[in-house]
Amino acid sequence: MITTRHLNGWQRLWVVLTVLYAFTVITVATAHMPNREEIMEAWCAGVLRAVAEDINRSTAGKKISTDDLYASKRFDGKSNEQVVREMTASAKKINLANPDKKELAQYKEEILALEGKYEAALAMLPTNQGKYAAKALVWWLLPSAAVLLLGYALAWIQQGFRSTPKKPCG
Repeated sequence: MITTRHLNGWQRLWVVLTVLYAFTVITVATAHMPNREEIMEAWCAGVLRAVAEDINRSTAGKKISTDDLYASKRFDGKSNEQVVREMTASAKKINLANPDKKELAQYKEEILALEGKYEAALAMLPTNQGKYAAKALVWWLLPSAAVLLLGYALAWIQQGFRSTPKKPCG
């Protein structure tokens, strides 16, 4: 086993730099790793876009945007997940057999398609996070190993230029 007493200065420098690089990779990886909040934010944006499109299809007057919807009193103080769950539940309750609700068929279809897409994304989240962590490990491990191997290669080359071979200690 290698102890710090047996590491030369270059090896110790490699250890310190590798640890610092590991902290950098961990910081970047955790900041960019897929998470539930991002999925819910994208889902909420999709739902509000579908609502705005449906409202704009059915009214000939002023056009409404997703920002207008999110700022409305109906969603005031609600999280993205609460908005998504509420709007999805209300879309599921639309009875398309009722002649007055026929124009809502496209809206209901869009909301249910979004639900399927984002529920699948939420189900795959742990797997995707594991893949992301594995990629981060590779991003740390490969450069660290490459620098170590380069150092050993340079030491080997330098040793070949020495005029007298070193005597073994013993």
